[in-house]
Amino acid sequence: MKPIFYEGKRGVSLDFKGEKLSSNGGILLIHKGERASGYIKDFSAKLVDRRDQTQVVHSKYKLLLQRVYQLTLGYEDCNDVDRLKDDGALGHVLGGALASQSTLSRFENDVTFPEVYELSEQLVASYVATLAGRDRVVID
Repeated sequence: MKPIFYEGKRGVSLDFKGEKLSSNGGILLIHKGERASGYIKDFSAKLVDRRDQTQVVHSKYKLLLQRVYQLTLGYEDCNDVDRLKDDGALGHVLGGALASQSTLSRFENDVTFPEVYELSEQLVASYVATLAGRDRVVID
């Protein structure tokens, strides 16, 4: 089947045979927005990776990306990955296999309060930067 568009070198095509379905097609648009903004890549750079690097399969960036995308799609628990592991749309934007529930849980629990605080400051700074050039901002 001919791809309707390309994501890097990988083509994305649609068919309606019902062989492998995903109800998470909106993640393709969300992923394009994330790639354009680079927020998650910037945020992941602020996190300290305390793992044994000889055992690492998924980068900090991929783990954070997967976790944010799961939350965005309404899958708030790490164990929801058990239902999502065969989801073609999510697997496509993450570039392959998803991290397991235990890997995501360890990742979440490893983030320290100072790191969270620094990320919140970075998020506020990113938002304030979008306000540059405005004459007035109304906070309601």
